[in-house]
Amino acid sequence: MDTNSKYILVVGYYGFENAGDELLLKKTIHLLKEFIPGSQICVLHKGFRKISRTTISPLIRKATYPDTFPKDITFCKRTSVLSILKAVISSSIIVNGGGGILQDKTSQKSLFYYLSILLLAVVLRKKTLLLAQGTGPFNHTLSKWLVSKVLNLTDCISVRDNASYRILKDLKIKENKIIQAADLAFYNTETSEVLPDAPEAIGLSLRKLDIPGAVRNSLDDFFSKKNNRFIFLDFHKKVDFEYMQTFQKIPGYIEKTLDMQNYLVNQEPLPYSFTMIIAMRYHACVWAALHGIPFLALIYDEKVLSISREFKQEYVDLRKPDHNRNTILIKYSKVMKNYRKYSSNIQDNLPSIIERAKNNISVFNGL
Repeated sequence: MDTNSKYILVVGYYGFENAGDELLLKKTIHLLKEFIPGSQICVLHKGFRKISRTTISPLIRKATYPDTFPKDITFCKRTSVLSILKAVISSSIIVNGGGGILQDKTSQKSLFYYLSILLLAVVLRKKTLLLAQGTGPFNHTLSKWLVSKVLNLTDCISVRDNASYRILKDLKIKENKIIQAADLAFYNTETSEVLPDAPEAIGLSLRKLDIPGAVRNSLDDFFSKKNNRFIFLDFHKKVDFEYMQTFQKIPGYIEKTLDMQNYLVNQEPLPYSFTMIIAMRYHACVWAALHGIPFLALIYDEKVLSISREFKQEYVDLRKPDHNRNTILIKYSKVMKNYRKYSSNIQDNLPSIIERAKNNISVFNGL
């Protein structure tokens, strides 16, 4: 392959200060530079800083970005139809860069947005690669039909968990297109060191969602009953923090809020030694596992259930009605009573998941 002539458009939920998605972007860029050397990469992005007139092609503008990103990356504004069209035309390869963008639980409109870019790429005979996808849920018949039709036209799809694999199989996606892998966070893993003399703490990750009243009360009661240091882990900057503020008691017990892009993406040293993470967000569970920290997952869909089961960790399924004010406390007590077991579960299962993450490389075969 003549890599010097390759332009690559990376598509994903980038630029919204979601630490998980920004990590996936970092990993995607790393993979592309490693396996398609010499290529020039453009990222579909919410917006960019200090746009200059420098270009990698007449159709794509250059932009500067934080120092953690390579200086040769260019950006395409995701809200501009004309910019997207030009970027797809200019590119040889379109890459969906990991994460849970193919689902209609959050928004059916968002699903149509991503599928339309893939379909445009297919019509223009571009290579279409989907990396470490977390697919579903699809709650609408039209969504399922469109996903089946469009994904069967793409070149290759790697999925990050068994749940995603089963969903694609149920949608009759051709089996030879699907690669079972793991989340990109597990590829070339990076972790943060803990600062010397860092105090112990329990971390909490929430995301904006309609949590059943009994679980909200259970979380509030847990924080008011336990004499621990509590730290809020803000994975979607400001959005998660603002949602946490809607709880009655929790805000009064939070000692500090950490911007998790600093630790998940940039691997800054941790100011706390976490003994446990209570997590709604998928990448909060991933981050805990990478650091060997037992976690209690708050399940709102299959991806979080899948990661908790892979590491054999305790969870509370928010989709079920059988909760009471002691639900969180009971689960927490079970983990602390069997702490060594839950720590070992992570240590025992992490190597195989890291190895499986290498399967994402296979999407580049045949380029």
